[in-house]
Amino acid sequence: MKTKKNIIMVALGLMLVNVLLVFSSCEKRPNEEKQRRHDNEVAFNAYADSTNFKKASVDGSTAYVYMRWITNGTGTEHPIATSRVEVHYQTYRLVGNIMVDGNYNSEKPARITLYRNEKDKAITGFRIALQNMVIGDECEFIVPWYLAYGEKGVPASGANLIAIPSYSALRFIVKLSGIIPEEEDKK
Repeated sequence: MKTKKNIIMVALGLMLVNVLLVFSSCEKRPNEEKQRRHDNEVAFNAYADSTNFKKASVDGSTAYVYMRWITNGTGTEHPIATSRVEVHYQTYRLVGNIMVDGNYNSEKPARITLYRNEKDKAITGFRIALQNMVIGDECEFIVPWYLAYGEKGVPASGANLIAIPSYSALRFIVKLSGIIPEEEDKK
């Protein structure tokens, strides 16, 4: 009888330990995310006082990114919200300066749709920056987490070998090679 009681007590003890471990691991993630959000906001806001970067937005919006022109293009036309563009780019997580994506050194530019519908669109910060560029511009721009992938982030998969965690501000280096004419886009 005592053995059965001891077994029950040990089982209850183990269950209690498991419950405590589950709750403690649940607490860890929100604290990590809170710290990541804070670190990324501090890193983004550090550009506010920079004389090299300027705030860039699009008409009618209070959303902005910080931009710096590396090379000024000779073009006169800016992409519009629904444009498809050809770009060479590198994407970095702002905190840690970890490269997560890009085709900058390839011969062929990437074709990117700024916005056509909810499934066929670039992140908001990328769209804002591109609409402030002309063909030939090469820019570096800083995108806050809420104009990037937000509180969800992007898991590592397929071509994305490195994840973009939630609340990650991003740094881009982009050369705008072309704006794809609507007629060609429909082919």
